[in-house]
Amino acid sequence: MAESKWLQLRKAVDTVRGELREGYRQVTDPRNPDHSPRMALHIGVRCQQAGDIQGACAAYRTAVRSEDPDCAPQAAYNLAGLLDGLNDPDGARTAYRLALDSGHVKAAPMAAVRLGLLLADSGDVAGAADAFRRAIAVGSADVAAEAACRLGFLLAGTDDQHGREARVALGSAAASRHPQWAPWAAATLGDMLREDGDAEGAREAYRIAVDSGHQDYAPMALLGLGELLDETGDRVGARAAYQNVVGSGHARWAARAAISLGIMLATDDTGAAAAAFQYAADSGAPDLAARASRNLGLLLERAGDLPGARTAYQSAVDSGHADQAPKALDNLGGLLEAQGDTVGARSAYRRAMASGHAEVVPMAAFNLGRLLEAAGEREDAAASYQHAIDSGHREHAPRAAVNLGVLRQEDGDTQGARSAYQLAVDSGRKGTAARASLALGLLLQKTDDPTGAEIQYRLVMDSLHPKLAPMAALRLADLLRSRGDATGAHLALATACSYPDYPRAPQRAFDLGLLRYREGDLAGARAAYQLVIDTGHQDLAPRAAVDLGLLLDEAGEPGAARAAFQLAIDSGHATHAARAEQAIKYVRP
Repeated sequence: MAESKWLQLRKAVDTVRGELREGYRQVTDPRNPDHSPRMALHIGVRCQQAGDIQGACAAYRTAVRSEDPDCAPQAAYNLAGLLDGLNDPDGARTAYRLALDSGHVKAAPMAAVRLGLLLADSGDVAGAADAFRRAIAVGSADVAAEAACRLGFLLAGTDDQHGREARVALGSAAASRHPQWAPWAAATLGDMLREDGDAEGAREAYRIAVDSGHQDYAPMALLGLGELLDETGDRVGARAAYQNVVGSGHARWAARAAISLGIMLATDDTGAAAAAFQYAADSGAPDLAARASRNLGLLLERAGDLPGARTAYQSAVDSGHADQAPKALDNLGGLLEAQGDTVGARSAYRRAMASGHAEVVPMAAFNLGRLLEAAGEREDAAASYQHAIDSGHREHAPRAAVNLGVLRQEDGDTQGARSAYQLAVDSGRKGTAARASLALGLLLQKTDDPTGAEIQYRLVMDSLHPKLAPMAALRLADLLRSRGDATGAHLALATACSYPDYPRAPQRAFDLGLLRYREGDLAGARAAYQLVIDTGHQDLAPRAAVDLGLLLDEAGEPGAARAAFQLAIDSGHATHAARAEQAIKYVRP
């Protein structure tokens, strides 16, 4: 009966294995007259091909021990690769160094590259860099290109000296035109030069990678080129670059380019931006699809498409993405809140808090606190604010502290309010700290601590906040006037009037001028009226000019009085210009 093909194959395999075992026995037996390093190397290769890793390692070690100038380095290189695969990095490094130190024309530079990779993985940057440099110095064009590329990646982002070396190495690899290493190096070099502000150098590097047509690095570089053109104001060129990357359909870069395109177009072409975000969302690309869905939600919400925004946010939430899903939950909570769905908003905020996301949790806690406070659930609101405060978040903890301070103050807990306000003040967070200082100043003034209140008002004034600083200045002016410090009050009022967009300051200055006039303080009244005139207020400035003119006429300064009346006349104000025209006729000579 004829043997089956399977049995024939089985016998053939057994024959090869037998030959390998016999060959291995012969080459490892030094008494064998046919023992030779080349045979040991050959048997090692055959064993490795047959899957006999232990036999291959033993044969390679035999060849290495021979110290044959040609076979030993090649065997050491092969042995190192096997040991690396067997999770023996120390043995692999030792074998690579043997091959490297041999100076063998092929094995040494190849071993240098692999040794550099092993050393880099272990954190030995200096040793890895030295290995790559040796490969560049003695390797063939292909090996030198890879080593230069590896060296550039290794040193990128280090100190300035090594950073320069990284750029030189990547430039060398890019110039090699190697089909694999040149595009990778050129694309990476483009990113580095763009970060350095070298737009021309980056553009040239990107072009090398783009022109290579490499399936991965050409679209990667084209994306970088698009971002460069976007940054330098060439939106037309950027859009074309992004669209070409999207058209490539690359599993990673196409979705990234679509997101960048959507961000660029979001301000002036909502439809195209939405289409770009939708493309990235539908791509299913890890990390990118969820980000695109959330960006789409933000875009649609700004455009007034609330149902579309809700769907996009929900898609990001459903992705379960560790970063984007919690952020989308907070966004969804805000959208639902704006629609009046406070129940849904609360649920979204609570789910965002449960995510444990370091940035989102305090923000969601603050937002939930606002909702609870508006619903009259004050203690639950306070607990939510405290949750945000306890996070220590640089932005949301101080904001929550201000709101908690207001709650405590309204509940009559003065000490609790002071502590909360002070926490926000100490944060130094621009805007929030100023708001807290103003609230604390008002609280201290009410609780008979004018000195503490003055300190807080001056902190707000020093912040130069366009709305809060003039408010604090008016409060300080009132405080100082009540203490009899007319000069200090006037200076504070002048500060308030220096903010032209704050409407209450001119009115307060005018009221002060009128009060001082009635009190007989003509100098104080004159100064206050001048403050109002200097603001250029449409109604109050000409009115103050008329009153100042009357005051000056009464004080025996006819020339100054006429000048004040003329200011009112020149204003063309319907009421006060006419008053001034009438009054100027009766100015004493």
